[in-house]
Amino acid sequence: MILHGTRVGPTLDHVALVQFSDESSLSFNFNRYNSLNEVLAAVDRLQWIGRSTDTSRALDLGRRVFVEPGYGSRSDATHIMLLITDLWMHPEQTWIGPYNGNVTLLQATDINRFCKYNVHR
Repeated sequence: MILHGTRVGPTLDHVALVQFSDESSLSFNFNRYNSLNEVLAAVDRLQWIGRSTDTSRALDLGRRVFVEPGYGSRSDATHIMLLITDLWMHPEQTWIGPYNGNVTLLQATDINRFCKYNVHR
């Protein structure tokens, strides 16, 4: 379990989730849930989107969620992004430039760990 050991609470760890395919959307922000059980229940309710994989859009929205306080991001917190993707191996050429640009923007933030895991169905 990815969240094993995470202590979610108002003064503890906060979790936000961005879901993506060829578009990205914020499923919940850092202020939404106050316990690990609430976060896990919300994850269980997620619907599979399908369609293609545009990781660039997920990176862009994820970065904004971390740097914009309106999403509940705290400047004094350690920011960790975990990107789970099917790792589409043949991206459309129009996605490569935005992807590289969004990785560069993300690396310029205070996100201390940028992890990528590959999940196969």
